[in-house]
Amino acid sequence: MVHLLLDLNRPQEAFSYTERSRARGFLDLLANRQLRVGGAGDQSLLDRVRQSKREMVRLSEAARRAEGEAVSEAERELEEARAAYRKLLEELRSQNPDLTDFVEVRPVDAARIRARLTGDVALVGYYVTAEDTLAFVVRSGRISAHKLALPRSDLSGMVARVRRLLQNFTPAEEELKRLYDGLVAPLAGDLAGVSSVGVLPHDVLNYLPFAALKAADGAYWSDKVFLFVSPSASVLALLLRREEERFGPAGGLLAVGNPDLGDAPGAYVASESSVVGLMFIAVRLTSP
Repeated sequence: MVHLLLDLNRPQEAFSYTERSRARGFLDLLANRQLRVGGAGDQSLLDRVRQSKREMVRLSEAARRAEGEAVSEAERELEEARAAYRKLLEELRSQNPDLTDFVEVRPVDAARIRARLTGDVALVGYYVTAEDTLAFVVRSGRISAHKLALPRSDLSGMVARVRRLLQNFTPAEEELKRLYDGLVAPLAGDLAGVSSVGVLPHDVLNYLPFAALKAADGAYWSDKVFLFVSPSASVLALLLRREEERFGPAGGLLAVGNPDLGDAPGAYVASESSVVGLMFIAVRLTSP
């Protein structure tokens, strides 16, 4: 679908589609994890919503497999489960709207994201596919798209090698240059005049240290621009809003150390978060 939208010259819709994919990936990541949120009432309601959703998925699969006289009964149970889920979800929206992000896909509109960007800030959203990697450059005035000749199979190997070299304290300059040439250099025209870049990684790129990518002139990407990373544009918009609500115009910092993603643990992330936290007055540190 993303490639089709790009072929139709509709980059903003294509970017929105990738945001939905990121949101879905986030929900899949949380699906079987125990969440601790808010007070006891919020926690209880969220647990009930998630359980109701799991039951709805189970009954949907049962209805799909049902045959003969069992079909009508399976469909009736599924409709009842859907109604129960909708009721609980509406209660959650009313009681604590922010918690709905843990159970349903709610990507922010691309136009709203662009409205939050100043002229010297850009978002670069990557989307990895089996045939290539798509890069979307989001600026206040436009969204442009690039098809990069980096299929998932090639990119996975390159990222794995860089991580292995860095974790073993082995020079990785050539690998970092190749990744810069493949992922960043083709976007130079659309990033002209930008001083801050927000990277929205996808798939294997979640494990790539973008700040360490090295340009042909020997400079790291983080030496050329101020870099920050967000799981998605929707999460960034939510964090910006919550930051303004909690800390005011001066802003604050939420540092998350060593997240448990089930694989590819981040070396030194927890200690780095602690050091970065020393630079901020309003800071919250969290680690599993």
